[in-house]
Amino acid sequence: MKGLSSANLLEEIAWCPNIPRSRRDADLPCHRIVCSQDRLSEPIQLPEPWSGFLETAPILFVSSNPSISYTEDYPLDTSDWTVEKAAHFFTHRFHDGWVRDGRYSRLRQPGYSAMPTRYWSSVRKRAMELLERDVIPGEDYCLTEVVHCKSKQEIGVNEAAAECTKLYLRRILEASGARVVVVMGAFAANAVRSNIRLLGTTPIAGAEPGEPTQALFAFVPHPASFGPKEFRRLLGEDGLKTLQQKLRG
Repeated sequence: MKGLSSANLLEEIAWCPNIPRSRRDADLPCHRIVCSQDRLSEPIQLPEPWSGFLETAPILFVSSNPSISYTEDYPLDTSDWTVEKAAHFFTHRFHDGWVRDGRYSRLRQPGYSAMPTRYWSSVRKRAMELLERDVIPGEDYCLTEVVHCKSKQEIGVNEAAAECTKLYLRRILEASGARVVVVMGAFAANAVRSNIRLLGTTPIAGAEPGEPTQALFAFVPHPASFGPKEFRRLLGEDGLKTLQQKLRG
């Protein structure tokens, strides 16, 4: 594994020192997204470093920021959620009963969400397209974001993006074992292109020598956007084959 261990990085993101500072200082860039969670009856939900086995998953999906749910059984900033328990959650999120079928989140009350998480459903289909087989969420692909604090409707993401990507994006890519990084949506694309030197501006690009990863980057619209979703339609047959060949090693 390259660079800082993913375990240390995961802990640093989940207990980001900017959170307590931002709750006190309205001038800090993370203030709006952090305070969007301020509810008297609800402890703050920890920032989401990634979901899955970052060091070994061959595909890494990158989007803007994680949406928040107040019904999911998710790590909170309370004594019940130790570092070890939270780390196990984020790495084994798609295992051990936290998520069913890679799409349905476990609830605080007994049971699972009635509706699948659309984003999870979409990335699973895209991973199957790339690997040309059924996939195991968390093992065949890992999920992360350019802003790690959770919020509704991307509240505060624009303000926090430069700070969060400066602190964590390159280090996540360095720790990742992905051969293909799929960047989903314009917001994530701008963040990645601003922080990683790429060889060209086409939808599929490699990183320049000396960058934290030599994965191929594929830039596609966010799954929530209108229009085609499949790589074959977005990148063409040749583009899809390029990514598939990279994954074959």
